[in-house]
Amino acid sequence: MRKGKYFATAHAVEEMEEDGLFDSDVIAAAESMASLERQTGDPRGPKYVFEGRSQGRRLGVAGRITSMGRFMIITVYEIKER
Repeated sequence: MRKGKYFATAHAVEEMEEDGLFDSDVIAAAESMASLERQTGDPRGPKYVFEGRSQGRRLGVAGRITSMGRFMIITVYEIKER
């Protein structure tokens, strides 16, 4: 996720704040991506969900590619170990 090629929705920002996450955590998760899933079937277009790590925490990130080619982050969450 290159600088300026992504943005977070208000919902994603709220979720990040609740989990004490920052943009740098999302970038670290993208750089350490362990899995990527392309989900289809939504009339708005495909959604991409990936998992990665930041500061020892396992994170999930979901988003879409906009018509302008930017990655719109829909939500970010910490994946808790069971």
